[in-house]
Amino acid sequence: MLPGQERLTRSSLFQRAYNTRKTISSPLFTLYVVNKTGKQPVPPRADGAVLKHSENGVQTQVKARSPAKMPLVGFVVAKKVCKSACARNRAKRRIREAYRILRTDERAAALSLGQWYALVWVVHEKAMGSSWQEIKDTVADCLRRADSRFGVGNHAKKGDKAN
Repeated sequence: MLPGQERLTRSSLFQRAYNTRKTISSPLFTLYVVNKTGKQPVPPRADGAVLKHSENGVQTQVKARSPAKMPLVGFVVAKKVCKSACARNRAKRRIREAYRILRTDERAAALSLGQWYALVWVVHEKAMGSSWQEIKDTVADCLRRADSRFGVGNHAKKGDKAN
């Protein structure tokens, strides 16, 4: 199970991932990626608190959270793919576990997962009957392809090719 601060739960973030249209497709699933924006969070005070202004102008102190280094991750299996909720949940668990193992592996540094704000995995029908090794390999391959195609260092390369 992924920690709570790494779970993608708001539907608006799912929609944002779909609307960016940065996708990596494979026979097992489609990966939607959202890059981090250039906005920096408000720095915390020395005591670890951040001043937050409410609508009525009152300042309150809120404990600062440490910035998340890992992206928010969501997993989607449509009812069209499989009618059985049990089978849909099993598919999501398998892909979630493959991602969890990969992000804690030493290969995660090579994939530079910290550059993504959100990752949404949309599971296809073929993933329902796939082997565990095939799922793990496909998750790693999709993340590697996303890094090479939409990664932070690749924007300048694309501009150079167009000129």
